[in-house]
Amino acid sequence: GVAREVTISFIELHGKKATDLLANTKSGRQDINLLDDGKGHTALDGATVHRVTTAQELTKLIHLGKRRRNTEATEANAVSSRAHALMRITVGVPYRPKASELPIISSTDPSPYASPSASPVPGRISKIG
Repeated sequence: GVAREVTISFIELHGKKATDLLANTKSGRQDINLLDDGKGHTALDGATVHRVTTAQELTKLIHLGKRRRNTEATEANAVSSRAHALMRITVGVPYRPKASELPIISSTDPSPYASPSASPVPGRISKIG
């Protein structure tokens, strides 16, 4: 079968403020920006995206994000949140370029990461087509 790539992000929304709950910071929280492209698509600018390979890793990150949410006691509930949580889990096939998209790399190329748009020079990368 085809290997699937699974990633998770966990965000808390409070009013117009957005916070990454899985940030790699001392507090584990980091303010991020919500960006709207005007076409109905929203980006979580600055949110960490964690790649997971097992159900246990995914479960651990879900529990970590839940623990980092802001909660406090109210008259109605012992533990309540005035914010909304947004968990984004994506499952996809990692991008694999077609053979026609791969650059030709010379075996004498000292830098295999040279720009594919560079002019064709011996020992450099040239894009096919």
